Order: sequence, then C-alpha cells, then structure tokens
Amino acid sequence: AEGAFANIGLALVSHRHHDHNQPAHACRFLQASERTRLKTSPQVLGLMREKCREFITSSPRVEQIVADYDKHPSFRLGEAEISVFPLSHGTRKYARIQNYGHLVKIGGVNVLHIGDAAMARADFEKAGLADQRIDVALIPNWSFQPGPGAAVIREFLDAPHQIAVHIPPGEMEEVKNHLQDSYPAVTVLETPLESIRITASRSTRP
Repeated sequence: AEGAFANIGLALVSHRHHDHNQPAHACRFLQASERTRLKTSPQVLGLMREKCREFITSSPRVEQIVADYDKHPSFRLGEAEISVFPLSHGTRKYARIQNYGHLVKIGGVNVLHIGDAAMARADFEKAGLADQRIDVALIPNWSFQPGPGAAVIREFLDAPHQIAVHIPPGEMEEVKNHLQDSYPAVTVLETPLESIRITASRSTRP
C-alpha cells in the first residue's frame, strides 16, 4: 500500500485463479491500505476468506458482486463509473469459474478488461458489448492467435487502443514478434509498472 500502490481507491478481480488473485497477498494489501475497496465475485471472496476470514466478512470495504447476463451491476467511485458483467471462462472444468468483465468509464475514456474470457461470439453478444463504445481494450495475448479470438476482437473489441495482457515473462519476445507481424498497432507493456497515458483525444507514453 505504498509507492505506486498507495491511495488505491478500488480493486477489481475478474476471477479466482491465482494468476489474477493471490489471496494471501490480496489480504495483506487490503489490510495495509486505509481506503481500498474490493468488489468481486463470490468465488474470489470465498478463496480470500481462507486467508483473512474476519477481515473479508466484516470490512465495509469488501463487497460481493453477483453479475449475470440480465443484471449488470454498476456503481460510481469518484469520477469513475464501473459496470460488471459475466463472460464465460470456457467449457468443461472452466465452465463453473465466475469470470467477470469490467467496463470502466473515466475522463471521457471507456476501458474494458475481460479477464480470461473465452472468445465466444455469442457470449460477448449476451454481455451487451456490441452496444458499448470501447476506447481501450485489455485483451489476453492468446486471443490474437489464429482462431475464434480474431473475429471477436474485430466485432466487439475493435478499440482505438488495444493492449495485449496476460503475457508470461518467458514468452514476451514470442508474443511481441507475433503481434508485430499480425497486429502492429497493439500495445505491449513489458516491464513492471510501465505505463501509458490515454486521454479522450490521444495516447502518449509519459
């Protein structure tokens, strides 16, 4: 809760998998922070209760969100408006994973994070993303590989700013080379805490 992670107003978690939410570290951060609110799914909170039950069950800064295709919870925090909606994590063993997408509207910019969404057209359509303006799309890098992801990106995630995320450090060069050949406009952030600045009119590196 210091340095770049001081004064965090809101933490959102897409789903329970440990590469998106490490419950022990999340518990320590939330308890060290004086103001961070956590809003996430029942599955994520269930996992975190194993590490800090009293805090998760009693803190007013922790809120469970239940989203479905007919109910997209939304809330405001300062100048930001956040909408939460389900996107399937996949089939078989992944079918029961609650994966949430988040659309954050702030400063005239609409930012979309889809977690580990399975790139199924019908799922994105049910989530209502065809009707949303998206300025910045955070897209798992494997969605740019040959397969159904390319069509979903063209139809639902064709944002002016596309950022490839979820890149394992050992695969950075391979992913960069593929994107340079097939998606040269996609942004890749390579180092911890690297940032870009995006406004309603343009984006620049600081």
